[in-house]
Amino acid sequence: MVTMAADPSRRSFPNHPLLQERARLDAILDVMYLEIQKILNPRRRPSSRSGAEDGRGTEQALVGGESADDVLQAAAMALLSYPPARLKTTWEALSVRIAQNKAIQALRTATKGRRSSGGDAPDREINVVPLSSGDNDQDLIDTLPDADEDLEAIFIETQQQQILLRLARELLNDRDRQIFYAIHYLDTPRAELGRTLGLTGQRVGQIYRAAAERLLNAAHNDPTFRNFSDFPERRTR
Repeated sequence: MVTMAADPSRRSFPNHPLLQERARLDAILDVMYLEIQKILNPRRRPSSRSGAEDGRGTEQALVGGESADDVLQAAAMALLSYPPARLKTTWEALSVRIAQNKAIQALRTATKGRRSSGGDAPDREINVVPLSSGDNDQDLIDTLPDADEDLEAIFIETQQQQILLRLARELLNDRDRQIFYAIHYLDTPRAELGRTLGLTGQRVGQIYRAAAERLLNAAHNDPTFRNFSDFPERRTR
């Protein structure tokens, strides 16, 4: 569970509904953490929040020292500071947008004034809803187009990725897990990966397909690996 530092300028609502549903809040924080990593370190394999806490993931800080965990702290506080009465979408959809914008804000701060160097955090123009340190997170949803279903789909897809990460740790050996991560999450070409591992690109593809099939079979037996059509909060916010 994330421990959010006190901030006198931004206090969470003591009776916030998510604080009454701790399992739901934990699931939301898990998704926010993965969404933040996608933006901060797009060329690195993502790590689940539980994996990072257990030391299975490597936290890579941006220039200035801000890490995915730091951004999650800010994003979680913004989410829990959003007035429930103003919510026009689901908490899950709102959490995705807040996580994305907080991560982009951190990336822009870290790369301000620098040219792209080909690293994990290149300086680039990103067209998103403006969200600077002076912006009001409570106005965030009001500035967005009607794209709730897209955000909810992203939430579900990220939850599914989290399950695949867990199952890969549990079911695959080191070589097969490395191949699955490299192709599934990083889009590494099979031939390039094969040269690194001393295998042909064809063999790498065979291993990937077998690993993916094994993981998907296991995932579909997991009750939390749901389709978007099963999303439970679209009518009860």
